[in-house]
Parts: sequence; structure tokens; C-alpha cells
Amino acid sequence: MDAITLLKEVLHKAGVKIKVDDSEQRTPGWKFNFWEMKVRLLLSFAYLLYVGPHDVANWSVVVSRRDVPGKPGKDLGISMEPSVLVSHVKSRLEDIQASLLQRATSFRDSNFADVNSYEVLKEVITEGKWARGPWSASDAEELKVNE
Repeated sequence: MDAITLLKEVLHKAGVKIKVDDSEQRTPGWKFNFWEMKVRLLLSFAYLLYVGPHDVANWSVVVSRRDVPGKPGKDLGISMEPSVLVSHVKSRLEDIQASLLQRATSFRDSNFADVNSYEVLKEVITEGKWARGPWSASDAEELKVNE
């Protein structure tokens, strides 16, 4: 816990928000699973830091990105040296932000369709896409679209 407290202080001073799961009611395996699922479902964390006895002995941590599942998203053996850790975490946060923005932009762009008629509008909406087109703002057209 001393190593984790040090990590928390170092990252907090560097402006990185951090949550420590220091509960003793659950096993490490349960915690790994819980936080991985929470990250995937709520997307409330950019990454997870894992620190176990072996990591403390080697003065290192495991960093797991939420946007890259599995082993490719894990960085093993990152030094706990404050300057190295802060640099690594901030760099990963920038990478994650860029990755999530690129994915969201691609998703948005692939799900938009330009429409120029009511029939095309119905087809696009039936496909589950968003429609973009001219609008006369007349009450009659609004009622037709709402139907």
C-alpha cells in the first residue's frame, strides 16, 4: 500500500485523477474482473494501473488501456520512477484521447446520410442512420416527418 500511496500522490500532483481500490473484501482476481468490466461498460476510466507484489518488488506497474482490449493494450513493467510514470501516463492519456476521437468521428461520419427527399429520409432512418438535409420548417412537413 505504501507504493500505491506514493503512485497516487505522484499522479495527483501531476494533475491526473486516480482512484485506488484498497478494499480488502475481494480477491485481486475479483478486482481485476470488476474494474475491467466497469471500464468497458461505463467507460469512466481511460486506463487502469495494476500493482501487485511482484510489481512492487520490481518497482514497476502494469498499465492497461480501456480503448485497446487484451494484451496489445497492456504496457508491462513501466517504472514507478515518478518522472517516467507521469510521462508515460500523460502520453497514454493523449494517445487514448486521440484514438477515441478518431473512432467517434469515423462512427459519426459512417452513420450520416445526406437526403433530398422524404422517401430517401425514410430509407436512411430505416437503416438506423442519421439524416441530414434541407428543411423548409413548414408545419405540414414536420407532421409528415413525425408520422
